[in-house]
Amino acid sequence: MRRILLLTVLTAMTLLSACKQDTTPASPAAPTSAAPAPAPTVSTPTAPAVLSSGSKPPVIPTAVKGPVDFNGDGKLDRYEVVTTDRDNDGLGFVRELHFYTDGEDTPWYVSETAVLSTKHGGVMGDPLRGVNHTEKGIVYINHSGGSREKWGYSHTYRWQKGDFKLIGATVFTDTPCEKSDKMDYNLSTGKANYSLKTMDCTTSTTKPKTSESKLAFIRMTTPPSMKKYEIGTTEVQVPQMDISVYY
Repeated sequence: MRRILLLTVLTAMTLLSACKQDTTPASPAAPTSAAPAPAPTVSTPTAPAVLSSGSKPPVIPTAVKGPVDFNGDGKLDRYEVVTTDRDNDGLGFVRELHFYTDGEDTPWYVSETAVLSTKHGGVMGDPLRGVNHTEKGIVYINHSGGSREKWGYSHTYRWQKGDFKLIGATVFTDTPCEKSDKMDYNLSTGKANYSLKTMDCTTSTTKPKTSESKLAFIRMTTPPSMKKYEIGTTEVQVPQMDISVYY
């Protein structure tokens, strides 16, 4: 009887132990961290050559123009504006005006001053507005720029005495609510026409009070060479008005 009772007790203890094991929550498995993906291989590009101004010259499309016999040698010529990699003291890249005999690649005439550099227009950027010519070989070069005060130049060149000579210049400036002026100057004849308009916007900015003065005068000078002439550096004094204009 004791043996039966002992067997019963042992069996009950075994069952109780099994129940306790089933109800005990299992410990959470440690998170498996995947190995980090290898860093992508980045190929370092070859840096472009840095020019003196810190960047490459801008691509400014300028069509080759002509053909016209500019120098009177009986051969047709063409010209183009060439942007160099030379920095102009922070005013962009120096540009040159090249003249070629049509069909040849070596220029027979080069001016380094006839066309302003690529950032000479101030906040307006590139000042070049165009280079054109007539059938008689007269070359016109137009620039403009500025910020609040706007300015513009038009220079006219003609081949004479073995060189391109400056024969005409037009200069204008315009400052809103202050003044605008303009001078047309024929260097061949010395005749100049100057006009000055002043504006007062005290009462209205759309319809300011204006007054205008005009004056014609003579200033004889020797027409400079396209190779040496620097735009906006030559002074003309307007008589009776105490005004200087730089063309």
